[in-house]
Amino acid sequence: MMKLYRWLILCTAALLMTAPSLARGAESDRVASDQHIESVPETPDADDDAPSSAGVPLSVYVPNLDPGFQLSAGFLYLRPGADNLGYATITTFLPIQNPQWAVQALDPENQPGFSVGARRILPCSGQDIQANWEHLRSSDSASVAVSDLDTQWISPFNQTGPSTSETANEVGIFHFKAAQAQVDFDYDMVNLDVGQTLSIGSNTQVRLFAGLSFVRLREQLISTFFNDPNIDPVPPVVAPANPGLKYISLNNTSTYTGVGPRLGFSTQYNLSHGFTLMGQLSGAILEGWMQPAQYAFSGVYDDRVDSERISSDSVMQVVYASDAKLGLGYTRPLGKVHVLSLEAGFKAAVYVNPFSTYETSTNVLPLDIGSLSTNSMRHTPSDFTLSGLYATCGLQW
Repeated sequence: MMKLYRWLILCTAALLMTAPSLARGAESDRVASDQHIESVPETPDADDDAPSSAGVPLSVYVPNLDPGFQLSAGFLYLRPGADNLGYATITTFLPIQNPQWAVQALDPENQPGFSVGARRILPCSGQDIQANWEHLRSSDSASVAVSDLDTQWISPFNQTGPSTSETANEVGIFHFKAAQAQVDFDYDMVNLDVGQTLSIGSNTQVRLFAGLSFVRLREQLISTFFNDPNIDPVPPVVAPANPGLKYISLNNTSTYTGVGPRLGFSTQYNLSHGFTLMGQLSGAILEGWMQPAQYAFSGVYDDRVDSERISSDSVMQVVYASDAKLGLGYTRPLGKVHVLSLEAGFKAAVYVNPFSTYETSTNVLPLDIGSLSTNSMRHTPSDFTLSGLYATCGLQW
């Protein structure tokens, strides 16, 4: 999470520095053909008072963008993330006076997605209307086994030692020796906005935009713990075996659907030969429905499955979202009517607490009996993050 925040800060700094540090003065023939908003005239004392770059006064004006339609399609290679990806703990109980615990967590990898977009550029105004859709489905898994069968076990966070009904040296979960987990994320985001483009000098353009953002998110984390009743623990630990139990499984699935206002700006600095340096920063406040994870428990035997769950209703949730990107663009005219545009770079996004789960905190009975029992619960919220590479191809006519 901290790495993502640092990326957002770096993107923001790059965007803020682009206009004042890279802009050049407007060429006189271009200024004449565009709609002027503000210009600092030259005076004999201009070198003391007027803001300038390379000795030429800066101009801020509305550019006369080429009107038309633009369609785009893109490739996403993003890494999803959340705060609740820990799924198991390996407990080493010897030496008895100095036990150790090692948390096991999933580490999702970058996975492919896609984006599509449409834009209508209005004539003689520097204004446009734009719609974009991003789509990602990801799946990651992990597995782990204890390295010492006699002195270690692996278990969920809600029971890493004796349950409240067991004695201090009686550990039913001792027979859990291996675990596996899988996390799946669903991400769909649609943005609709209206933009106003301003030129700062001859090489820099800033697009200010406002609109609506819609998002649908889903996280499913399934963890499984396998029972091995044929191993005896090292004294003083006692572990009655449950030979009929094959494994236990926990299913945490949380969803969020929300919509709200979105504001932001993008910058474009013209380099040469059709290349441009591009960046964007935006923020949104979303209101919608969050379904906390249902925490479904299953104890699987040779001849039956015992199922239990903690259920909760959907609740209204306000989610703060922010995204940023920094990339390199290229444009090339195709004939007299069409314009090809390419863009590639890095992007990141964060959604604050769109997921949550209710889960057991202290178990009364040991989990190896194949049943979920608790005398307390806890509520755990989680952020959702995305970061990775993107590439987009667009055609305007």
